[in-house]
Amino acid sequence: MIWLTVGIPGRRGGNVAESMVLPAPASDEEPLTGKVALLFAGVEDDGHSIAVSLAQQGADVALVYRRVGRARETKELVEAEGRRCLIIPAQPSDKPFAREAIRRTARTLGQPDIFIDYSSQSSG
Repeated sequence: MIWLTVGIPGRRGGNVAESMVLPAPASDEEPLTGKVALLFAGVEDDGHSIAVSLAQQGADVALVYRRVGRARETKELVEAEGRRCLIIPAQPSDKPFAREAIRRTARTLGQPDIFIDYSSQSSG
């Protein structure tokens, strides 16, 4: 299991995501194939980019979002990469809801392998 809390000092006086470079897989398979990522983020800018990047690397993505329009756009892009995407409406800072988001992800996509908490870094 991988848990990431993303926050790198950067633009707009806040924090930004930093690109992560994963080692090349042993085969032609994407490095995250078969993994499920649960992303807590406002789906603006960096949160959107993180979700799409995870999909491009082979992960299915569960996305806890606040803004439905951007979440739908992100879901379409994740699915265009051939991955599954679950969008879960919530306030990411709602601690009791985090457990329910994990349960919903497990029921729909499988047990999460990767947890990314970008909710305190994103305004979306």
